[in-house]
Amino acid sequence: MLKTLKTITGLYHPFSIHTLSDSHLKSLVLTQYSHGTFSDLLRNVIALPSVLLTACQNLSNPSPSSSSSSSSSSTTTLPASVSSYFSIDEMGHEISHNKFDIPSCCVQLDPPSPSGEPLVLPNLKLKVLIEAIRMVLEIVYDKKFVTFSYGGRVGMGRHTAIRFLKNNVTNPTWWFNVSFCPNKLDEFNVDKLCSFIGEKIKDALLIDVIKKLFQCHVVRVEFGGCYLGRGLPQESALCSILINVYFDGFDRKIQEMRLLLNKKTSKFELTEHDFSDSNVFYKPVKVYAVRYLDEILVITSGSKVLARELKDRVLDVLEGDLGLKVNRVKTAIHSAVSEKIMFLGMELQAVPPSVLHPPMSEKAIRAKKKYLRQKEVKALELRNARERNRKNLGLKILSHVFKKLKQSKDGFKFEYQIDNEVREIFSTWADEVVQDFLGSLEERWNWYRLLSRGDFLSLRHVRDQLPEDLVDAYDKFQEQVDKHLAPTKARMVL
Repeated sequence: MLKTLKTITGLYHPFSIHTLSDSHLKSLVLTQYSHGTFSDLLRNVIALPSVLLTACQNLSNPSPSSSSSSSSSSTTTLPASVSSYFSIDEMGHEISHNKFDIPSCCVQLDPPSPSGEPLVLPNLKLKVLIEAIRMVLEIVYDKKFVTFSYGGRVGMGRHTAIRFLKNNVTNPTWWFNVSFCPNKLDEFNVDKLCSFIGEKIKDALLIDVIKKLFQCHVVRVEFGGCYLGRGLPQESALCSILINVYFDGFDRKIQEMRLLLNKKTSKFELTEHDFSDSNVFYKPVKVYAVRYLDEILVITSGSKVLARELKDRVLDVLEGDLGLKVNRVKTAIHSAVSEKIMFLGMELQAVPPSVLHPPMSEKAIRAKKKYLRQKEVKALELRNARERNRKNLGLKILSHVFKKLKQSKDGFKFEYQIDNEVREIFSTWADEVVQDFLGSLEERWNWYRLLSRGDFLSLRHVRDQLPEDLVDAYDKFQEQVDKHLAPTKARMVL
């Protein structure tokens, strides 16, 4: 590592600068936080030689997770000047005094054909500045993004998004992915992006630098197309985090839609007719969303009418609030079970419940009944053994007390030691019973299924006629049932 960095950094300066670890860089950024916003990040953080040197180290040895700094310790000492290219101290001075000349750091390549677009590449000095800005923006924004925002984040890549779709989406019926109209070079609304950044970061110099990067075409955002292999401007990690910042407001509105719909459909809404059937099993409508940069997939387990309403609201937010051009013809609703859909370069299709959970054969049913009978016999034997042990212990305690009463001339004197021993024994038994119950995943799942199944207290017309204390107590009881009897780990094991 040190040898690699010496190639870029040289050894002309009399003193050394230390690179920053993740925690030190985060602490440095948080010192600029006050009253809900960050300020003076360009002068007080990005322009520091240690931050620029950390960005240089990331470019020399980029980690797979694209973290803000390398995994090496902060005790690594590196030179403070760049051999024949530029001086880190001078670069930091230029940035802090707003004298950094971005256009002079860009190299323009002619297109291979007359109809093509020229490609603008940054030199080494500008690459370091872009990486330093990315590191700081990652600390400011990464923890603020919603959970279904993937791409350009540590541990939130393409495979993580597909894993979420596979493991968490249940009973999908309809879905659609948003198709954007391809935008040209100057159609992306940079002013709107800068206004979004200005809500969290009060730093006019930093926002001005981001605008200049877009004006020089060294950083660019293109929707509605796949432009891979075109160099650093389109594939820079700074573009990914800027896209996430641009879509952050949209993500939060989608999250509000999901929570509101899940709250409305979390309880039964049956009529008196439906209440006569006591075996009703209710599955609430769910809405799922996954966004990987500019690729958006929305899934629902409800009707097609609901999916159409959801689609209209999503497109209205994209076109109205973000000013994006959406291809409404290609943004079509598909059946999750019978039709395939393209997302993240893959063809996705939901598996029908009949295929995912096929009915049991007669042989399997007989084997299950036999297993349940054996389980009941074993549980009965264990219960009988416990009762027998308790009876024997009770007889021993009674005989001990009777013996002490016969031997005592002044009457029976209670011994505190016996009381402690008895308490400890019974406490041990209680712990064993609880551990045995919690260790049986099937028994916990059966109790959870029985306690959380359709109940008359879940009916809307019944809840409205009952006291609020009773309804609140029932809801709290259901929360405890979900907490103790149906944890996620137990469900995954089953």
